Amino acid sequence: MAASYFSEKLAVKTKYQETFSFLLHAFFGWAFFAAYALYDWIRWDFDVSLADQFLNLLSLAGVFCAITFYVSDAVLRLRK
Repeated sequence: MAASYFSEKLAVKTKYQETFSFLLHAFFGWAFFAAYALYDWIRWDFDVSLADQFLNLLSLAGVFCAITFYVSDAVLRLRK
């Protein structure tokens, strides 16, 4: 009885940790993407429409998301 109680508590804790981890990866990945988009827009003196650069920025967002995913995943695994 006690073992199942603690295993259920552990399962809930693990589920929330995975959700938090996913949200953390998404937040940092898209924050880097937004920062780079703003930097690129300012660098071109606001003359270039962001829509013209959308595919380039989207591919960079994928790179930033992947990097932050692996870095934060490694950090979270080290903390366990």
